[in-house]
Amino acid sequence: MITSGFITLFIALIIPGFIFKRFYYYGEFSKQFTRHDPILKSLIESIIPGLLIHLFCAVLFIFLLEFYSFKELVDSYALMSKLSDLSEVDWSSDLINTLLAYSLLLYFNASFLGFLLSRTVRILKLDTQWKILRFKNEWYYLFHRDILKFKKFKAHISDEKRNQKFLMPYVDVLIEKSENSTALYSGLLVDYDLNPKEIHKLDKLYLTEAVRYKLKDGQQAEKKAIPGDLFVLNANRLININVSWIYRQDIQQNSVDDKQRKLTSYQNLSIVLFVAISILIFYRIEFIEWNWYEHYFSSDVSIWKRIASWLIFNFFYTIWVPIRTVRNNEGGKKLEIVSIKEFLQRLKVFCFLFLILSFLLYFEEIYMWVLLKVIC
Repeated sequence: MITSGFITLFIALIIPGFIFKRFYYYGEFSKQFTRHDPILKSLIESIIPGLLIHLFCAVLFIFLLEFYSFKELVDSYALMSKLSDLSEVDWSSDLINTLLAYSLLLYFNASFLGFLLSRTVRILKLDTQWKILRFKNEWYYLFHRDILKFKKFKAHISDEKRNQKFLMPYVDVLIEKSENSTALYSGLLVDYDLNPKEIHKLDKLYLTEAVRYKLKDGQQAEKKAIPGDLFVLNANRLININVSWIYRQDIQQNSVDDKQRKLTSYQNLSIVLFVAISILIFYRIEFIEWNWYEHYFSSDVSIWKRIASWLIFNFFYTIWVPIRTVRNNEGGKKLEIVSIKEFLQRLKVFCFLFLILSFLLYFEEIYMWVLLKVIC
């Protein structure tokens, strides 16, 4: 029999975890969220993200935004867990309405965080840097050439090949037809399906410009084009697969130039904003009537606080604009986005200096006393 305590646990932790996973595993990774997993395994995997999302929402809506009180939510869940039957629920009760409203916010945040985190992982390629974030669809990384960004493969691939503009994979596929018979097919891979029960295995391959190889006179292989626009190959009995990556050599340089133009435009815009905000920090603009601006940057604010504020903003700028200038192969200069490692180092430095400068902002008298003692 399902108890009210389990229903409360289901509402509070398991459902948010399910929603998070549903939005986190998207596109070609969606089969990782599958109904074929054992129920106990699915419940455990949902409780962990559900608990983290619950903590996030509690901090956000209780302690920061103060939408609800901690006691109010605890009483709501306690009331729900004591019910012996759902028919006993008083839907007009303030505690029940609070629980329903909070649950809706909880589910919305679960879907938003799942959507946001998965796209962030893929856009920043964090899953190629850290194995713990890697999706189980290993075929995606192989067919989309992201496998070259794995630490184990970087040393074996030249920088020139790694930086080429990838177009699509070309595959040679060896299929077992019967116990003593095989068939070899080749073509441009445009899509693929995973086995819904075993996502590590391929189910179908979709090829264009497909060809089949056949032994002629038992010795020489003869290549024969397969008529049609799209060849769907059953990959359930796959033996071997060879992957060649096709590159767009003709637009490689244009792609590099476009990237440099975008980075330059972003850097120039950032410099303009940096100068404008620096002016706002050091020179009081009288016609600006923002409350926070009048409070923190009034004419009474000392020059030391303004310098400390500007230094904090300067350090934040290095994170906001994660771009650096390096020398290219021709001896010139080019812009590039900093690595994840360097970005995290910048972030650590910013947090450390932010704490120090914030202390100086709020304890200026102590700072000036120490400074005078050192000088005198």
